[in-house]
Formats: sequence, C-alpha cells, structure tokens
Amino acid sequence: MVANFPFELPKPPTQNGDLGLRLTAIDAATRARLRLPDTASGAEVVSVPPGSIADRAGLRAGNVILQMQGSVVATPGEVQEALREAQKRGRADLGLLIEDASGQRWVALSTRAENAR
Repeated sequence: MVANFPFELPKPPTQNGDLGLRLTAIDAATRARLRLPDTASGAEVVSVPPGSIADRAGLRAGNVILQMQGSVVATPGEVQEALREAQKRGRADLGLLIEDASGQRWVALSTRAENAR
C-alpha cells in the first residue's frame, strides 16, 4: 500500500549564523608549518563543509584567519563575534586575511547564514 500525500525529506538543521566555519586556536605546530612568528595569533580553520558559504569563499581546513576587516583576530571566539556583529548590522560581506602554505591572501566571506535546503 502506498500513501497518497506529499512527501518531503526533512531539511538538515542549521544554526543561525552558521557559515560553515569550524575553528580552533592556532598552536605551535601551526605556527611552525606556516612559518609564523611565535607570537602570532589567529584562528585555524578545522573543517569546512562542502558547499557551505565558507567553502564557496575558498576557505579550507588548515587556513589561519589573521585579520577581519583589517583588525587582528586572536581567537576563534573573536572571529565568531565579528561574524555575529556583522550579521546584526546587516553587513553583506567581510574581508578576511588568511594564511596557508602558499602565503597570505584576502577573501570575502558572506555573512548571510545558509538557508536549510
């Protein structure tokens, strides 16, 4: 017997403000790998879900976020707080200075949270 009603798969839950970034504080191993000074701080990208806003912006696991909008960020909490503030103020994009094995570059990250699909 087949049910005769519209069927839709449940949508995956998303957290408000989730842009696909999973971060951790940088450590001595990250500083050594990227040849950063011992005093360098920032937030290392741990994972980026495929297709997320962060993925489309070009962020990858192993990238280190050094600055947002020209301001140094020292911890993952500062990155998340800056994203929340930008969303609250209606800012569409943020400039992030990131570093990886190929050097430093700026990327634009949308602050608009993903809609569940």
